[in-house]
Amino acid sequence: MADFPLLVRLAPPLVNPQGGGSEEVTVNPNDTVEATRRAIGVALSLPHASLRLCFRGAELREPNRSLAALSVGAEHFVVAFAIHRLYWRPAEHGDVPDDALPVGKEAEGDPLFLARAAIEGGVHPGKLCRALGSCRLGYGGTEHCAPRYAVLCCATARVPLPLQPHDGVGTPAGALVGGWEADGTRLLAAVGTDPAGGRCPGKTRAGFSGCNVGFGGKELTLQVSHGAAPPSPSPLHVPHSGWAAPSLRGVGFAAQAYEVLCVPRGVRPPVDEAPPPPPPQTKRYLSSVAALLEWAAPPSSRDAPLEPLPPLAARPRALLCHDMKGGYCKEADEEYLAAFSGWGSVDIFCYFSHHCVTVPPACWAEASHRRGVPCLGTLITEGRAGIANNMMLLQSAERAAESLAALCAHYGFDGWLVNIEAPIPSESVGAMADFLALLTVCCKTRVGEHALVIYYDSLDESGQVSYQNGLTAANQLYFHSCDGIFTNYWWRTYQLNMSAALAEGRRHDVYVGVDCFARGNLTYSAGPGCHSAISQVHASGLSLAVFAPGWSLECGEAKGKHGEEARQCDQRFWQALGISRR
Repeated sequence: MADFPLLVRLAPPLVNPQGGGSEEVTVNPNDTVEATRRAIGVALSLPHASLRLCFRGAELREPNRSLAALSVGAEHFVVAFAIHRLYWRPAEHGDVPDDALPVGKEAEGDPLFLARAAIEGGVHPGKLCRALGSCRLGYGGTEHCAPRYAVLCCATARVPLPLQPHDGVGTPAGALVGGWEADGTRLLAAVGTDPAGGRCPGKTRAGFSGCNVGFGGKELTLQVSHGAAPPSPSPLHVPHSGWAAPSLRGVGFAAQAYEVLCVPRGVRPPVDEAPPPPPPQTKRYLSSVAALLEWAAPPSSRDAPLEPLPPLAARPRALLCHDMKGGYCKEADEEYLAAFSGWGSVDIFCYFSHHCVTVPPACWAEASHRRGVPCLGTLITEGRAGIANNMMLLQSAERAAESLAALCAHYGFDGWLVNIEAPIPSESVGAMADFLALLTVCCKTRVGEHALVIYYDSLDESGQVSYQNGLTAANQLYFHSCDGIFTNYWWRTYQLNMSAALAEGRRHDVYVGVDCFARGNLTYSAGPGCHSAISQVHASGLSLAVFAPGWSLECGEAKGKHGEEARQCDQRFWQALGISRR
């Protein structure tokens, strides 16, 4: 079988800003996943052991399967992402974690590690080795000893960190943020040559003339030797898996140069915990795809810490899609959350609004996670503006997917309902499916394997808005590109049967829509009248998507009630729906 060029989409942080977000690698249909991974590693100048490959939104976990067996052809693409992540591990009294990264050495050859500790309202980087018994850092002209500290680590491999010569002007690309001053000014991790000839880690920032470290009881400012090139990399910077660390060293630099530690391509930097915390966001939405592409996490904020959630149960599930009074108001959030009694019935929670990008309010995300339930936001394009949003979304698919995944990581939720209710050109149908696959990979990379991307049943195979009310040949391509499909509400029993047949081994990933307001051509009535539809979905073996159960407070028995009385009314409403978790 003939070789063919395979497009490799690069998930951040593999993406090279100068080189773009994709590469072409020549492969053969008989190549195994492992052989393909090695070829991509060579093409990217990265260790293949650090790479993972995904196809159609799922990681390729069987290294000996061939591309042909996976139906990968020249018209497809795979996504490559890296598993290396730097992070700060707490330690104390000279303890050095096993996965700590050596970044320097004492004159006698003992390794030095980068650590950081709190002092005077800031967090400052310094040096650590077992013999010191503490993190040593320079502050206010003095060497301070911090018995409790955090150490820079990388669990997956001993990744060498490149060094960038610096003269104090600007910030080198990829510079590692090691801490911050009390006023929030970021401190970069740096290395200088100490008076004894060692390579000592410390800190630098604008206004410093070198790398500031604690040494001999004082805070010293270190550079490299006058007029000489930076010292050769420490023997501790041994490349693994044959990977040569990228060289960022220059020639002819200033005599006052020192070196800043950088995060190499293919490695995620540690979570930056610099203060102040972001202001509370009461209206967590973006009005357009253009706003999404411009969004960036506030520079002084950090990703929300997320504990991994368990995988979804291998059984019919229930997704709750919250749509109440437009969202982002006291009635939809504080009051409904206080009364809400459906946690025992649902497996997935989705916050919905008609803003283009809807980020779940913190109260709902936190309540979901306390119960082990993943929480989704909504990406929706609709109306005339939706056509322009779709065009921009597909033109900047990689950037949009990464921004959506970054929103999840920053605000602490678990993925997206993608609702494309504006048409796209027929020639863009494949590109939309590709976007869903890429978004799925990016979310699982940034958030964890429990992250979800679910597609709403809106577009057909020609790109027109045409609700199928089930899984059909017209929307199957989108279903196979992500974690599931949320069907429209106007289904009949034969469509449930057809969906189950087409889904084959993924029938639990088909979420059959039931609208609590019973709008449109339906066979059931609103509120508790949805019970008959829910019973039919249960009988089909498919999963369930309950839309707008806030009906309970808006129109049902709980309308106009508050507190415990509203909660008891909502509890009776959920009992009447009869949703079972089998």
